[in-house]
Amino acid sequence: VPADFNLHLDSQNDASEEELSSALTINLANGLGNTTISCEQPAGSPSLEVAASTSSDPGSGGSFATSQTLAAATTYHLRFKLVENGVNNNLSAINRTITFTNNSVSNTALQINCQITNIER
Repeated sequence: VPADFNLHLDSQNDASEEELSSALTINLANGLGNTTISCEQPAGSPSLEVAASTSSDPGSGGSFATSQTLAAATTYHLRFKLVENGVNNNLSAINRTITFTNNSVSNTALQINCQITNIER
C-alpha cells in the first residue's frame, strides 16, 4: 500500500476546483477475482475520488469515482482527486481511509489527509 499523503487544495472563491495526486501503484499478492477500491468521503459537498487502471497511470483524464471495481491484476495504477464541488466549500483537515477489497479481504492502511481552504483573489 502506498504511504499516507495529503491532498490540500487552496481554492479561489469564484470557482469549484480540484487537487490531483501524483501517480501511485499498489501490488496485490494472491488476489482472487475483482478488486474494489473505495474512498471514505469527507463531510459536506467535497468528494474524494479515485481513478484506477490495471495497465498504466490513469492520469488526470481517468474515470474518477468514489469507488472503482477492477478485474484481477497483480498491479493497480491509481490517482486520487479531491473535488470542491461548489464555491467556498471549506474543509478542515481530516484523514480519509482508502479501502482495498479483494476476495472479501480488506486493507485500510492508506489514509489521505484532505483539506480545502478558500483564499481571496
